[in-house]
Amino acid sequence: MSAEKWAFDTNILVYLLDKDSPFHQSAVSAFSSAEQNQQRIYIAHQSFLELIQTLTNFYHLSLKKAISQAKKITQSQICLVHPLPQTLSTYFKLCKGEANPRLHFDLYLAATLKDNHVNTIVTSDSAGFRKSGLKIIPLKNFSSI
Repeated sequence: MSAEKWAFDTNILVYLLDKDSPFHQSAVSAFSSAEQNQQRIYIAHQSFLELIQTLTNFYHLSLKKAISQAKKITQSQICLVHPLPQTLSTYFKLCKGEANPRLHFDLYLAATLKDNHVNTIVTSDSAGFRKSGLKIIPLKNFSSI
């Protein structure tokens, strides 16, 4: 098993659940690739909250249905990542010099991952992670698998 720890961003979870998304197969491939390589998948609590928010606001699912969909992912072979006592401090450090408020949720996610020694993120939107120090694996890299 690889020592590298992969985190999956919220957008990957959305695409995994949305069979009509043009990115659905790439998300399935990313999960399959991790499984085939015996790569553990790390997902932060924050990503589940963002997933439920997306499912209720953009997909218009009821809260009950959105939670049910999110629970399907928690039943797979994933490792949940929690913020640690120092995560807020790590987040503040990552925010230095960052003026785009849209990126702050990504920076907090990056802080949570870094504090848990997860240094790689699979995402289809790397903008919020460029200054985080995380290794970024674009989802499109899995489209040919």
